[in-house]
Order: sequence, then structure tokens, then C-alpha cells
Amino acid sequence: MVKSRVISAIKFLQQCLKETGLEVSKIILFGSQSREEATEESDIDILIISEDFWNKDIFERAKLTKDAEIILLCHITDKSTAGGGMTSNRLENKTNVKRLNGWLI
Repeated sequence: MVKSRVISAIKFLQQCLKETGLEVSKIILFGSQSREEATEESDIDILIISEDFWNKDIFERAKLTKDAEIILLCHITDKSTAGGGMTSNRLENKTNVKRLNGWLI
């Protein structure tokens, strides 16, 4: 089971993003935390899905998450594919996206 502190951190991030005006459709945890292989040095890999990212470049998307980064003292890296970001609908219907082995939070 994913550690409760990881889930709490993700839920806190979701609340911070909501307070800054970003409407989050889904947050998906993946990587070592979701596989329960994390060490003390492991990061938390998440995928944030939001319609608010649609048709925005990397700089505009970074502005949407900036306030949450300041509150959490963390860094959110945009690793989206080309094409204006992934929305919930595009992710679910995209055939060339590898299926994530993760937890929907």
C-alpha cells in the first residue's frame, strides 16, 4: 500500500493547486512510490491532468503551478508531450501513451 504520507502530500498539492485556481481532473502517482520500491531518497512522481493546461505552452503551464511550488517548497517539472499538454480526455484516448503502472489519487 502506498504510504499515507505520500498520499497526504499529493492531496495537499491538489488542494494548493485548487486554491491557486487550477482545476485538476486527476492526479496519478507512478514510479517507485507506486510500486512500493521507494527509498528515503526517492522523489514522488505524479502526473497532473487538467483541462487548464490545454493549448498552453510550457511557460504558461509553469505559471499555473508556480504558487503551489512556493507553498510546498517543491519543484514541478513539466514533462508533457508536444501538442499543448495532455488533458484527461486526450490521455484516456491516446493510443501511443504507455499504460502507467500507478495509483489514481
